[in-house]
Amino acid sequence: MTIRIGILGTRHVHAEGLARIATQLGAEIVGAAERDATAHQAWQSLGICPVMDTQEMLDRVDAVIVAGTNAERVIDTLQVVEAGLPVLTEKPVAMTRESSDRLEAAARDAMLMTALPVRFAAAMQRARSAIRSGAIGTPLAGRGTNHGQFPGGWFGSAEEAGGGALADHTVHISDALCWLLDTRITRVYAATNRRMHPELAVDSVGVLTMDFASDFFASLDASWSRPESFHVWGDVWLEIVGTEGRLIIDPMVRHLEIYDDAMGKLRTQGYDSWGMTHGMVEAFISYAREGGPSPVSLDEGLHATDVVLAAYDSASSGTTEQVRQRTPAFTS
Repeated sequence: MTIRIGILGTRHVHAEGLARIATQLGAEIVGAAERDATAHQAWQSLGICPVMDTQEMLDRVDAVIVAGTNAERVIDTLQVVEAGLPVLTEKPVAMTRESSDRLEAAARDAMLMTALPVRFAAAMQRARSAIRSGAIGTPLAGRGTNHGQFPGGWFGSAEEAGGGALADHTVHISDALCWLLDTRITRVYAATNRRMHPELAVDSVGVLTMDFASDFFASLDASWSRPESFHVWGDVWLEIVGTEGRLIIDPMVRHLEIYDDAMGKLRTQGYDSWGMTHGMVEAFISYAREGGPSPVSLDEGLHATDVVLAAYDSASSGTTEQVRQRTPAFTS
């Protein structure tokens, strides 16, 4: 039976991609709900699905993807939870401590999955198996990058985004490391500035170090440091050093160069188009149909958000800050 999916909020840069992938996987995108008039018109012009009233959409679907702005995230997620529907919510799952507490209290028993795709990359899956098998001994330290371009629009608004590059990119690598190592982050030190995009109201450069409960530590460059004309989007990359070896994980490696006249630039494309985001959406569809443990749980989404909030505290205070440890504790 075809699963019917709705899109609540369409202004996230991944909204269109998530909807199209779900369609490729056999889902029916029944409708989208969008409160912003300009975004409403833009989505309608894509021809993916009609734009309709939120309640009408919720009444007609089996599951929902929440893909609006960060400021809308908790409000929209809880509306789906109250409707009793499975929800895939974009990240960070909340923008403030207060809103994250509200989400935790109301959605603890809900069918909720956080949209953190990096762990679904084939390279990440193999790396996790290698680490668990003891291939590199005891993991000691790591480093990573999540560069990219400024996504544009509301991502540069402090009111709508809540933060800049540090918020946008830290969640991916922090979650990936916690998942790879079956541990959690206990404290962070971070620095930010607006040097790459001084015209924005939010940070465009973010660098941080993270200490883990397992005594592992890692550094991360989470910046919007790529120009608009750059030939690839994003460059998630990780290196993990252990007592018996090291792993280099490049889940977004590209191989094919394309001179794209429509885009007006050279771009590179991986051979495997069925990548990490496909894996994530496929996992959500299976979860919505069959139930079971969430592929990326609320606890994991909240932990990634708590890391971001602690990182901004550190950037403000100039000192190392503790990451909130919720109950029940983060689990992989």
